[in-house]
Order: sequence, then structure tokens, then C-alpha cells
Amino acid sequence: MMSTHIKNTGLFLATILIGVIGGKIFTYIELPLPWMLGSIIATIPLSLLGLKLYIPRKLDRAMNIILGVFLGCSFKPEILQQAYQWLPSLLSLGLFVFVIVGVTMKYFQKVAKMDAITAFFSAAPGALNLMIFMGSSMGGKEETIALIHSLRVLLVVVTVPFIFRLTGGYVPAEHVGHIASNALSITDIGVLLTSAIAGYYIAKRVNLPAALMTGPLICSALFHVTGISNAEVPSFIIGAAQLITGSAIGCRFKGVGFNKFIKTIGIALGSSTIMLIIGTAFAFIISKIINVSFPALVLAFSPGGATAMCLVSMSLGIDIAFVSTHHLIRVWLISAMLPLLFRYIKNEAKLPAK
Repeated sequence: MMSTHIKNTGLFLATILIGVIGGKIFTYIELPLPWMLGSIIATIPLSLLGLKLYIPRKLDRAMNIILGVFLGCSFKPEILQQAYQWLPSLLSLGLFVFVIVGVTMKYFQKVAKMDAITAFFSAAPGALNLMIFMGSSMGGKEETIALIHSLRVLLVVVTVPFIFRLTGGYVPAEHVGHIASNALSITDIGVLLTSAIAGYYIAKRVNLPAALMTGPLICSALFHVTGISNAEVPSFIIGAAQLITGSAIGCRFKGVGFNKFIKTIGIALGSSTIMLIIGTAFAFIISKIINVSFPALVLAFSPGGATAMCLVSMSLGIDIAFVSTHHLIRVWLISAMLPLLFRYIKNEAKLPAK
């Protein structure tokens, strides 16, 4: 038992060191979201080569709680005067999910020759863990669903910031003024801890999707939007959360192997491109209706993981509250809509299910 613990600690420290090297390189050359993207790019090749990397599941989950609190800090009192403008965009998310799932499912069936169940659960633009669990329980190929979703998150999270970098929409992290670096008061610490602990347990109690991030975000947002607190999560904690989240994404590819990775990444690149085109089209249409910047809408409708895309918006300095609200509601919609949609598709097509 002790030897396993020592071994896992060594693997964890080695993984973090690899992530730090990647983060340092990305920071030096001023690439977007350096600590997350740098750690992802540094760890994935080693995972594919079979090197044993390790990020404790509990630590990865804790980072989601911290990021939820951080994102909630972006909900300032003035947002109450703007939130009504978001309604057309938020209301379109249901249609967005429906269109993406329909089009991408057909792509997987026609191009990748997937069975209908695997294609359906691979086509969801989010809720990775839920889609893997439901897809496998309904008779889909669990490994394929997991790999397609992991590659979707990877490709979108890596691609979108670089597109903004090339088009001039990127502000280096040190110039994004949202993250606090000053010392926190006892009251500030109390607010942040309350948001983290109470927010998570309340969300878990009422079965909110993505409770790890949703609960702390809502609780933190309530403290900030009402003007009760203006506490901010220190920048070094956010940097550590990015590093651990990125390294954990890299660890997901352990055991995949280069051959399967290369074979699948082409399929995932096609599906991610389809999703990004649909998301950009929705962003363009909605930009003509509401007074929100087009870059913020593009990020809000990008089909990356909720945590990762919210970090991207933070790194780019683009309307964190708007983007995070859209991604969380999208996850809730996927969790609610897809089980019902699958029942309909299964009945219509007479699909077998376990």
C-alpha cells in the first residue's frame, strides 16, 4: 500500500514537471492559455508512447471546483443590467445542440461507418463523462466514444486560441486584468471557501449536471453579482488549476497508442470542424440580434469542454461571465435533451440497446 502511494506520488510529480516545462515554453513564446495548452501538448506524446503519467482524480475534480469559484467572480453587479440581452442567445442553445447532434451523427455514420448508437453519443458537443457512461450502457462502443470526445476537447481547445492569436484577438495573460494578485482578507477567503464547499454540496444534493463547477460558480456569482463581495481567486491558484487540468487531459490518452490516435484524429478533426462551423454560424446570426461581441459569441458556441472553454475566455480576456453561462447551460441541455432524443431515435430506427 505504502509502495503504491510512493509510486503514484512520484508519477504525479513527474507529470507536473512535464506540464510545467510545456507551460514555461508556451509562456516564453507568448502562446494563448500557456499553462493548460503547454501541459496538454507536453503530456500527450508521452502518454501515447506509453509513459506512465498520473494526475489524481480527486485533485482534477478539485480544480473544477476552484475554476467554478473563479468564473463566478466575473459576475459583477453591472451584469444584471446586461443579462436580459443574453436571452436570444441562451434560448438558441437548444436548437444549437439539436443541429450539431443531427449533422455530426450523420457524419460519423457516413464517413467513419459508426453504428447509430456510438455515432449518436459521440456527436454530443459536451457532457463527456455522461455521454461515455450512457453510450456504453446503451450498447455503444465506449472506447470510441471516449476517444472522440477527448479529441474534440483537445482539438477545439488548441485550435480556437490560436485562431484568435492569428486574427489579433489575443491578449497575453499578464495583460488580462481580471485575476487578483493582491493578498486576500479573512472575509475574502471565507467567501471563496463558502462558494467552493457549499456550492458543490448544494449542487450535488439537487443533482445539477457538472456539479463540481456549476455549484461553486453559481454560489460565487451570487456573492459577486449582488455586490456582497469582490474577492478574486489569486493568479497562482488559477495557474496551478490550468496546469493540472491540462496535464489531466494529456493523461486521458494513456494506452491509446499512436496508430489508433492517428486513425481517429482525422475523424475527430472532421467532426470538430463541422461543430465549429455550426457554432460560428450561430454566433454570426446572433451577433446581428444582440449587442454582444462576435468573439464572445464564437467562444460561447465553441464545442470544447465547458471548463476548458471558460479558461480560454479568461486567457483571451473575453466576457468570461457570458461564455461560462452559455457553456454550463449547454451542458444542462445536453444532459436533459439527449436521453429523450435517444429514446425517440431508438424507437424510430428500432435500434437495439442493452
